[in-house]
Amino acid sequence: MVIQDTLISHNWNREAAQKQLDMDHPVPKLAYVGDAGPAHDGPLDGNRQNEDGEATVLKKVQTVGRASMIIKGKNTHKYAAINAAQRDGQPLSGDNQDNDGDDIIVRKKKKNQKTKDTRKRARFEFSDDDGDKDEVAAKREKIYNSSDSDSESEQKYAVTTEVANVRKQVVDFLNDAPPLELGSVPTCSNKRIEKILSVRPFSTYAEAVSAMTSTPGLSPEILNEVQSFLASRNIVAKLMSSCEGLVREMKVQVETIQQLKEMKIKQQPKSVSDHLKLAPHQLIGINWMALLYEKGLNGILADEMGLGKTIQVVTFLTWLLERGEKGPHLVVVPSSTLDNWHREFSTWCPQLKVVIYSGPQEDRKALRLDVVNGRLSMNVILATYNTLASTPEDRGFFKKLQFVYAIFDEAHMLKNMNSQRFQSLIQIASSFKLMLTGTPLQNNLIELMSLLTFTMPHLFCNKTTHMKSLFKGSKTSGGEETARNVYERERIKQAKAIMQPFVLRRLKADVLGNLPTKHDNLEKVEMVEIQKQLYKKTVTAFKRSKAERRLDEDVNAEGSVLMQLRKAANHPLLLRTHYSDNRLRQMAKIICKQPSHKESTVSLVFEDMQVMSDFQLHSLCLQFGNCLKEYLLPDETITNSGKFKYLQEFIPSQLKQNNRILIFSQFTMMLDIIEKFLYIEKYNYLRIDGSTPVSDRQDLIDAFVNDENIPIFLLSTKACGLGINLTAANVVVLHDIDYNPYNDKQAEDRCHRIGQTREVHIYRLISKETIEEAMFAVAQKKLRLEQRITTDDGEGTKDEAQQDKAVLGQLLKRALGEDDQDEN
Repeated sequence: MVIQDTLISHNWNREAAQKQLDMDHPVPKLAYVGDAGPAHDGPLDGNRQNEDGEATVLKKVQTVGRASMIIKGKNTHKYAAINAAQRDGQPLSGDNQDNDGDDIIVRKKKKNQKTKDTRKRARFEFSDDDGDKDEVAAKREKIYNSSDSDSESEQKYAVTTEVANVRKQVVDFLNDAPPLELGSVPTCSNKRIEKILSVRPFSTYAEAVSAMTSTPGLSPEILNEVQSFLASRNIVAKLMSSCEGLVREMKVQVETIQQLKEMKIKQQPKSVSDHLKLAPHQLIGINWMALLYEKGLNGILADEMGLGKTIQVVTFLTWLLERGEKGPHLVVVPSSTLDNWHREFSTWCPQLKVVIYSGPQEDRKALRLDVVNGRLSMNVILATYNTLASTPEDRGFFKKLQFVYAIFDEAHMLKNMNSQRFQSLIQIASSFKLMLTGTPLQNNLIELMSLLTFTMPHLFCNKTTHMKSLFKGSKTSGGEETARNVYERERIKQAKAIMQPFVLRRLKADVLGNLPTKHDNLEKVEMVEIQKQLYKKTVTAFKRSKAERRLDEDVNAEGSVLMQLRKAANHPLLLRTHYSDNRLRQMAKIICKQPSHKESTVSLVFEDMQVMSDFQLHSLCLQFGNCLKEYLLPDETITNSGKFKYLQEFIPSQLKQNNRILIFSQFTMMLDIIEKFLYIEKYNYLRIDGSTPVSDRQDLIDAFVNDENIPIFLLSTKACGLGINLTAANVVVLHDIDYNPYNDKQAEDRCHRIGQTREVHIYRLISKETIEEAMFAVAQKKLRLEQRITTDDGEGTKDEAQQDKAVLGQLLKRALGEDDQDEN
């Protein structure tokens, strides 16, 4: 460091010195292992593939003497490439280690060695050189630093031509950008935008620095923020443009397949069971996957729920097997669909050897050993998202394997590129990735970029920071969505165009003309009197507490009061009104006399019961039997809710028509109350929720499908809304709706899918004049967002959560009678 400081004081320039060193001692270019093509001169990071389809990993570069070598890091494939014949004059072979303990692995391809994949495929190549230069530009020294200050002379700001140009771009942007575009710059709040508008235009950079420094509420650091924003904008624009050639060629070929003009696969694979037949749209789907396979590209199968994505994948893997591609492939699914996937593999192609990676840790350990030691013959590993990342051993096992296809069902679970799940799964080594989802766009435009990043990691992975900063929706302080600025709309249009050839999206209305009609019904239900009083009491209590707190504390209370209002709107027993504190003290004394609670104290038991709802306390009385029998609630309190009064008339009318009913709720406790209601009304039913063991779920589904004496199936919206086939039912009741409309759409399409022979009726129950009406408005708004962004057409991101919170805050005001409309 001392030497460096001394050199700098004598006008030494690091970049100039490095440039001269590179000219005098050029570093050899690196070639991929097994790649006879030209050497790659780009950034040595990420997954690549050679002409034969072999996966190659390039990682951390070090220079030893004049040889460049690639070091195998923790998250790379088994082998890394090295383009150096010697290290310190010695031949390189075998495994070595550098001083940091990193493995240095050399693999020399044997003469006449056969590669695993000998098929000849046209592969699209992308040049990332411009992107590398852009990254350097984005990371260059900031144009403003604290040593800059106001000066009457521009000599103070004498800089290179390049920096001068950047400063001019920043000043031009601040002078010309409309308010919405200024709002795209980080830290540019509405107040700052107003101040910038009041002090612009700036004739020079010095004037801009002076204005930012002297104006209260502004800071010259804004200049650096604008610089970073413009650099990101340039990087993403070039990235989008670089994809357009591939997109044009792929679009033409995809359209010929969809128009049935040119189909590589004209009949379903011979290995498919004789008694089964693919629908025409499913055969087109297999041809689309085959096209991506031949081009060496990843894709997203985004057919609307109920069009048989599972079957299309199974038959595509069967087609690969018939071509000699035995895998292994990895299929990752939600826990609720594991058994269904296994069944479809067994039904459609018994020849595919499928291994289920599930069960206790000991079973998974034995399975890992069998796979690693080659004792297990398999074509497909079927695993769940949870199991895949359950333990370090599980994660390490899947990172060591090399798959041909990695297939991710319900891929909207990968919508957040910041999530641990996304970061973990994108590292799985596979030649191809295929994502399945019925909802390619849910709540946020950044999800579109997350899917693009997962589909094209070699292009997008290193640009995520820039994409996040550019693909956020503009927001006002009140959370209301504003119009998109021109630049953002163009980028979104470009992103949609890029995704189009790699996303196959068909709607049931377009491809299944004979599918029975689905009828949507919104049922606004009148609450019973006790509910109305309880709801009004909750609103009043919140208003009072809000008035007593500082304004900045209100945000923290909104989430709590929203949940309390939702409970009151659904059933009074979700709150505590029947059990007074006096009754709880009496119950606590009785409980402490029981053998199981001899060491408990009355005060502690009382405190525990104070936070319980009426229904939880009622269930507690049932657990203690006769000693708390007198505190049990009568059946009338169970059936006394607006929605239950509706169901008392609705269910008999449906059963008279021989309809079978699915009842969905988001809340386990609400399902408990519905279950008690059905018991009182003497209906046969089955139930699945998140606590139901995965191994039991398919048996319960089969029991419902095969036994018409069971007319009702109780289901958790989130646990049972994915991949379950329940076409035996034709009526869906959504007892309580979700903020995210796609969760409800997933649920309702459990019975509106291939195999349904009757018209399907959906009933959404909304309590009148409650927060549920506001939630429904939010859901409809999100559906309109999809229609606006997608021309052909689910761990939320931080931005998504912030947007929902802002909108719900506005809707909460409406529920409390405080919105501007009421004031006017």
